[in-house]
Amino acid sequence: MKIKGVLFDKDGTLFAINEIWIDICNELIDKIINNFDLENTLKGDLLESIGIKDNKIISNSVLASGTVTEMIKVIYLNVTENSSQKIDSSEFMDYAFNKVISLSKDALNKFVILADLPWIMNKLSIMGFCIGIVTADLKESVMFLLKEKNLLNFFDYIGADDGKTEPKPNPAMLFEFCKICNIKPEEIAVIGDSKKDIEFAKRGGAGLAIGVLSGTSNFTDLKKNSDYVFDDITEVINSGVLFST
Repeated sequence: MKIKGVLFDKDGTLFAINEIWIDICNELIDKIINNFDLENTLKGDLLESIGIKDNKIISNSVLASGTVTEMIKVIYLNVTENSSQKIDSSEFMDYAFNKVISLSKDALNKFVILADLPWIMNKLSIMGFCIGIVTADLKESVMFLLKEKNLLNFFDYIGADDGKTEPKPNPAMLFEFCKICNIKPEEIAVIGDSKKDIEFAKRGGAGLAIGVLSGTSNFTDLKKNSDYVFDDITEVINSGVLFST
């Protein structure tokens, strides 16, 4: 069946993930430790709990493929387990959410685009494709980034961590994309850099599940359930797999 819509993951697929999110998480945990008067010795354990070790992101960790909500919950759980401090969960979550948003905005110029996105998105738009993004990032941060990078108008759908819609690999956002674009799941190609992206595609009945090696996963991580695995989205476009019937 002909592909009519493309759902992209964000970090590791459209934007580089490692450097920027390592910096954001380091700053986030520094601020959490300072704000809640925690021991500085907790920092290493907190970073490792979300998937940062030796200044690298661990493949398939909560940072690599989970939502911001899931990441903050992991940090909170580890803080409460390793500190005598009694911290209200709502206060902690609100503080951490706001810090992630502000740190993401402050780091705007550090977000590295992994391809010529204006060319790719324009090509897909001209050919009549419906275009969406499905990410574990907070919706406010995603909207801000896409707007500042002059990419927002290319997207017909933005699925993100809004505290309401079930995150990947639950296919809820794939079905929302179908409704907005009036297309069927089998007419959608999902492109992402993690096993969770591929599972999301398969659970939603997507026509194509395409893995890319521009994020935290390797070929072995992605090859089992992907229909194709490419180096990056430029190679996906140039391969022609989206345009064959």
